[in-house]
Order: sequence, then C-alpha cells, then structure tokens
Amino acid sequence: MMKKKYAFLIVLFIHTTFLFGQKFGVVDMKSLLERTPEYKNITTQLDILSVTWENEIAEKELRLKRLKEDFKQDELFYTDNIKQKKIEVITALEKETYELSKKYFGYEGDLFKKRQELMKPVQDKIYDAIQRVAKEKILDLIIDKSAGSYVLYMEPKLDITIRVLQILGF
Repeated sequence: MMKKKYAFLIVLFIHTTFLFGQKFGVVDMKSLLERTPEYKNITTQLDILSVTWENEIAEKELRLKRLKEDFKQDELFYTDNIKQKKIEVITALEKETYELSKKYFGYEGDLFKKRQELMKPVQDKIYDAIQRVAKEKILDLIIDKSAGSYVLYMEPKLDITIRVLQILGF
C-alpha cells in the first residue's frame, strides 16, 4: 500500500512538472570548485593551517604524556600536597589540550570558519555564473549532483557544468 502511495506521488509530481513546463538544470559543484585555481590555493592554505594546529596540539599531548609518565614513575615519592598539585597540572593541561583541539577543529571551530571565509568569494563567483546560465537557458531549478542528491539518471543536456565553466573562463 505504501509503495502505491509513493508511486502515485512520483507520477503526480512528474505530471505536474510536465504540465507547468518547468525546466531543470544539473551542475556538478564539486567539479566546478576543483577546476577553480583559487580553490587549489585555498585548500593548500587550509592544509598548512591544519598541520600547524595539529602540531601544536601534538606538542601539548606529548608534554601531557611525559607529565603522566613522570607522575606514575615518581608517585610513591610525592607527599599528598605535591601529588595533588601534579594532578592539578595534568588535569589543567588535559583540559587545555582538549579545548585547543575543539577551538581549532571542533564544530564551527577556527578551521571551519577560515574555510568559510576563504571559500565565500569563490562560491559567490560560481553561484553568479550558475545564475547567468539559468537566466540564459530559462531554467526554473538547478540541482547539484555532487551534493548527495539522488540523481539516478539525467539527460546529459541538462548538465550545465560545462557552460558555467565557460562563463567562469575555465
């Protein structure tokens, strides 16, 4: 019964689409981005930044590991007061390392923000070119086939990626 409902809805959608004569286009944003020279520079910058931050975190983790090893090795010789202070130092460094990792690589962290900042002009340029093609070809809807949309089949003439690249000068 459920399959019949979905089949009916799909047929209704297709019928409505043809009835109103909507025109569609498909574009491969991933391909467009990868062919943009600025994209390569941006990914290089982000990779360098990422490695720098990873190294900073790795240094803290190494320092933390050494502190823990030293503490375990000498724990029997510490007074309760010294032991407590060493534990506090280790705990503080653990928290600092976690917070730094979260700051750089966490959800909406510095890397995410930097990627958005650097990519916005490139994306805007691509979106402008897509809009030009949409107006040129009088398209009502453009689907990005690289964004995980489930395009199982498309007529090759619907793909406007090449035309967008031409407008971008690539």
